[in-house]
Amino acid sequence: MTNPIIGLVFGNGIAIDFVQSQGSGDCPNPSYPFSWEFSVPSDDGLPWREAFPELAHVLNSLQLKQSHFPYTRILSELNEECRSFEARMQLEAEVRQFVVFAYSVFQQKLDRSMAVDWSWSKWIRQHAPYIAGVVSFNYDLIVETVLQDAGIHLRRPGIRTDGPGAFFMKPHGSIDFGCDPRIKLSIAYPLNNYLTRNDMGLVLLERGSLRVPRQEAFIVLPTETSPYVDYQWVAPGYNSWQRNAHILTHCIFAGLSYSDCDRRELDFLLEGLSPAATVIIANPSPPDDFRKKIIDSKRAYIEWRSGPLPLMPI
Repeated sequence: MTNPIIGLVFGNGIAIDFVQSQGSGDCPNPSYPFSWEFSVPSDDGLPWREAFPELAHVLNSLQLKQSHFPYTRILSELNEECRSFEARMQLEAEVRQFVVFAYSVFQQKLDRSMAVDWSWSKWIRQHAPYIAGVVSFNYDLIVETVLQDAGIHLRRPGIRTDGPGAFFMKPHGSIDFGCDPRIKLSIAYPLNNYLTRNDMGLVLLERGSLRVPRQEAFIVLPTETSPYVDYQWVAPGYNSWQRNAHILTHCIFAGLSYSDCDRRELDFLLEGLSPAATVIIANPSPPDDFRKKIIDSKRAYIEWRSGPLPLMPI
């Protein structure tokens, strides 16, 4: 018998599961940031609608101020030819920064109540020696916090390569991704200066620096097809997966919806696996199209609908 070699791919459903496990009203639903009230960049800053006036104007004009999920409409505004190039770039910078600051506030609330008895925390601690690679599509820091608390050192191709460890990448960005410190750009709010979609090396920000003015927000918006797959903070991770994923005996896709905008990336992760690998979907309602994709690949397939289960030596 040999021990499993495990890959993990996490989506937003994991953050929702974590919040629900806390049983506390202090942590908002991570799917609905436009309903949150917070200031930018810090608690003594401006209300977010004043910090991001172009975004607030679009939300008001579309009557989406209280909408839970207006990203599709916002993305259509970014492509409107009637809007000037400058207005589109301003809106893009503002909505990406909005997401970074919203989830930074969310993370601050989580940090006051991170639970060690969450089902996935227990599972990762129990399986830590066997975890070889992790992909997180989440902006928050829940996954990496749990991994590091379990004693797993993280190797981040494209972000930092400071010795051996479990492969870890966040292809849709993260609240702790910051610009190369050699880049100097003065930022004030309402957002008066910005960068967007620059292909540059990134650094990890300390948690105490999450709510400082941002030169650029490195975030793929919900419902957006990633514009960053070939960027230097993403491509090295996908290249590493392509070279090494064949060693995995099990790959768990947890909390993912298999939306059209994400299918190219999820299919890439699936296709990198050995034909002999076992693929597990951890989801109360596994996406039918993803299930079919896995079954059609002839790989062994398992569903976990009620939380993670132990993986035994094979």
